[in-house]
Amino acid sequence: MTTDHWLVDDIRPPDSEDLLEIERAAGHDQYVTRGGLRAPRVALTIHDVTIHDCRKLFGGADIRLDVLVVQGGSSARGSIYHPRTFRFHDVRDGERLAIDEGGMLAYLGEPRYFLDVFLAASRDRADSKDLGDLLSAAAGAPQLGQAIDSITALTLGATAGLVGPALHAATMLGDLAFKVVAQATSNSIGLYRGSWLQIRDGFGIGRHPEGQDAFRVKDMSFWYQILLEQPAQERITAG
Repeated sequence: MTTDHWLVDDIRPPDSEDLLEIERAAGHDQYVTRGGLRAPRVALTIHDVTIHDCRKLFGGADIRLDVLVVQGGSSARGSIYHPRTFRFHDVRDGERLAIDEGGMLAYLGEPRYFLDVFLAASRDRADSKDLGDLLSAAAGAPQLGQAIDSITALTLGATAGLVGPALHAATMLGDLAFKVVAQATSNSIGLYRGSWLQIRDGFGIGRHPEGQDAFRVKDMSFWYQILLEQPAQERITAG
């Protein structure tokens, strides 16, 4: 399942008990994770992206960050994959990208079963398409069709024996995303991939990396977090 182009591989393959726990939780609109969370709506934000060396002798470089989040179905019947492309112009060595203090919102949704994250960086080209358009253009690729079919099967009710293949399919989608970006840009780097299960990991709610300031990958550093959105009634009560 491991591929060479992901420099930080934060995927821990599930064992049989991990898969069984997900299958037992299937079919519930109000389902519980091991952390006690119910019917989560989560956001993923990316923070403090710094380009330590843009590899350009003079002036700044144009940089793009592509993020793909894949979820194992959705209680809101949303898309199973969520591509985002962020572009930054005239970036200099050692410069932190122009991101608000709250971070870049890469995903907001209601995942089920698992949440997978893929992040790639590239030197941008003026005519390059966003990741969503690149994946749409690859709609005829067998890899894309097989992956979508495998994950979509989880949304149809029964999950027995389907979670493992769907997780593999999510990895296939991430690999395809890197491939189409690398073909459309230059100097592409597969920075990070991670997979967070519903029960074992609580969808990865928290800060990543844990216990250190940031991931340092090649000539870039960054961190991200997955946040649980507090329901409106709870916010009112807390206020």
